[in-house]
Amino acid sequence: MSQHIQKEINEQPAAIAQLIQKQQAKAQTIASELKDRFDHLLLVARGSSDNAGRYAKYLFQTACGIPTAVAIPSVYTLYQRPPQLKNTLVLGISQSGGSPDLLTVFTEARRQGCPTLLITNTPNCPMSSQADYVFELGCGKEEATAATKSYTSSLAAIALLANAFQPAEDIAHYSELEALPGQLQQILDRYMQPDQSPIQIQSQAFKHLNASPHLTLFGRGYNLSTAFEIELKLKELSGLTTVAYSAADFLHGPVASVKQGHPILAVAHSGPALADVQEKMEIAKRRGAWLAVISDQAELLDLADMPLPVPAGIPEWLSPISNVLPGQFLGWALGAARGLDVDTPDGIAKVTKTW
Repeated sequence: MSQHIQKEINEQPAAIAQLIQKQQAKAQTIASELKDRFDHLLLVARGSSDNAGRYAKYLFQTACGIPTAVAIPSVYTLYQRPPQLKNTLVLGISQSGGSPDLLTVFTEARRQGCPTLLITNTPNCPMSSQADYVFELGCGKEEATAATKSYTSSLAAIALLANAFQPAEDIAHYSELEALPGQLQQILDRYMQPDQSPIQIQSQAFKHLNASPHLTLFGRGYNLSTAFEIELKLKELSGLTTVAYSAADFLHGPVASVKQGHPILAVAHSGPALADVQEKMEIAKRRGAWLAVISDQAELLDLADMPLPVPAGIPEWLSPISNVLPGQFLGWALGAARGLDVDTPDGIAKVTKTW
């Protein structure tokens, strides 16, 4: 039985409330000092932090108009051919800040005179020595191997920074950030109650998913990051073979694998991406797919074999922070039902070093 991951899932609203309260001023200071020093943003991350980077890639471009790309660390380490980084801010996202390949990208950025910013839960880490700015998550140590509160805190840090980097006349979203911890608590209150939770381990829907060897996930826009992070959580916690796609890519090949009973999890939140995600859900359903849906829309939840609701009123730009919570619960429930150690999954280390 889990001792740590349940506690850490429950700690997310408080961790994010604390981060928003303590770090808003720092986000504003960083934005003020860096605003005229770069034209492009380069993201550096691995694992769950790479999924946080997917969120950052969308948010900094849509909210701030900053062209944003993702670094390929092997270009720096294995091939030793680093690109020219002129006028680039290098943003690292790393819970531990200890992976040598990410550190190499930071070191090269400093050598080229580029500003560096690190989001981390470990402020005295190797990457911090090469960072001009360290944005500390402060969410406390994670005992469970799978990242939960450090992941959602990373998303909240990205949201704070993107809000700060917006043109002054566009900054109008801080109140939405302040409301978020209460909305996250609503989700926890619902999913933590066995008699209310949509994840009922004795239900036919759960039994169908638990019996399946695989699962396809898709989302789009901001919630592409959510689909990829839930994919990773399900792999880590339950051993399920999972694959995630953008809904925009679903008809470019993946749809051919969907047969009768094929399980699919769709992340479908209100906003510009919703119509496309709904269309792909309906196509999958017509092909006989079994459908789990994370959504704030009742009509889409009605299409699902396993509806996974989130509260209405969460703006799309913050919804990856809320929408990942049902996926965390689902991974935890599947892992526990399969008799696995969900705190320390087999073969996975908390701090993974890559070169």
